Amino acid sequence: MEDTLEPYPDWLRPPVEGRIADDLDRLCDLPPHTELLFGSLIFSARQTCFHARTVSDLDRRLDEQVPAGWEVWCRMGVKLDGRNRPEPDLMVVDPATRLYGLTGIHHKQLKLDRPFPVDIDLT
Repeated sequence: MEDTLEPYPDWLRPPVEGRIADDLDRLCDLPPHTELLFGSLIFSARQTCFHARTVSDLDRRLDEQVPAGWEVWCRMGVKLDGRNRPEPDLMVVDPATRLYGLTGIHHKQLKLDRPFPVDIDLT
């Protein structure tokens, strides 16, 4: 029996200068939820049930606390600059400005005063 291997897709070989954020829209057959960080393609690992439940619960709890006019987005890519387009599990945005900002890494409690008050127990 002869082993035949499919050739690697062309998009797997990055250009010397790396990829740009707009490449994610042009490259065919990328796996779902592919991100771009510092010009490199990043492929998501399979989600666990625990992770899916945690994100779903946090999505619901954030949605209860965001003020009118703000939205919680789940697994949406965000173009930070020409070489970075991550896809965070959740982000809260002001649709009028479409601004996104990192608030930090939270372990036991998500408590913020800005841009609006949020207090969620993460344990």
